Amino acid sequence: MSGIATLIAMRRRTILTALAVALAPAAGTLLAPTDAVPAPEPIDLHETFAARYAATRAAMDAAGPPYEGRDGQFLLFEPPGGPHRGRVAEVFGDLGTARRIAVLVPGAGNRADNYWRGVASRPYRSPSRQGRDLHDATGGATAVVVWLGYDTPAGIDVSAFREDLARAGAAALERFVRALTTACPQATVALLGHSYGGTVIGLAARNLPPAVTDLVVFGCPGTGAATVRGLGTTARVWAALSPHDPMRFVPGVRIGGLGHGRQPAGPAFGARVIPAETVLDHDRYLTPGTDAQQAVARVAAHGDQR
Repeated sequence: MSGIATLIAMRRRTILTALAVALAPAAGTLLAPTDAVPAPEPIDLHETFAARYAATRAAMDAAGPPYEGRDGQFLLFEPPGGPHRGRVAEVFGDLGTARRIAVLVPGAGNRADNYWRGVASRPYRSPSRQGRDLHDATGGATAVVVWLGYDTPAGIDVSAFREDLARAGAAALERFVRALTTACPQATVALLGHSYGGTVIGLAARNLPPAVTDLVVFGCPGTGAATVRGLGTTARVWAALSPHDPMRFVPGVRIGGLGHGRQPAGPAFGARVIPAETVLDHDRYLTPGTDAQQAVARVAAHGDQR
């Protein structure tokens, strides 16, 4: 194979990897209507947090492995069943006293039964671990909620550019954040989205309550908008994209419900830039010690990178 042919083949493989990581919706057909993906029921956060945590742990214990006996504070749990991939919302810190709350929305491949071990059994891809590390990086004063409250994309599929799952996730996220801010009126909120999770946040942006002051997306294929203004939010918008992330090759298009729009880390989008030079690939933005994790933690805690 000639040198040029080799480069073309490598480029194609890289683009396919990017699609596999974040763009491919879960099972369904390309022509399925967008309302074919039911949004999960909203949760009531007006209960005391302790009672909610106890009830959720009891449900997890009743579900058996890998959920039973898990330590932690959980607002939401539903085991996988039928077409659904399960739901988990875990809290690090004290929601009752925190003046700042960060909600982390994971991306493709995450589901309830790999929430702790990580996608492909890679611990650094575990949302639970990422949430704990982020809470530690903020100094502990910021409460971190890992919200896996939607059906994420599963893998490569002809419907890779559809927004169905992201729109259903956005509706669920809007309800969750409204309930959270009502239950925690003392706090402002930052939403953090990795990969397809950033797409979910982008689609929810215009319907979020005023307590949400920051939207942070990293390794994101697109937010459904061409510019920050197009998101329809007054929140500060931040974006990071590693030079080693194949997501940089995803076309920034959105036509007839296909694609997710312009790359949010590009200059034309207008987001505030978060550094990601030391992030080695698509999945390590929240790895401790990276420039991206440190910057995301500062925005999560303070609304800036100082």
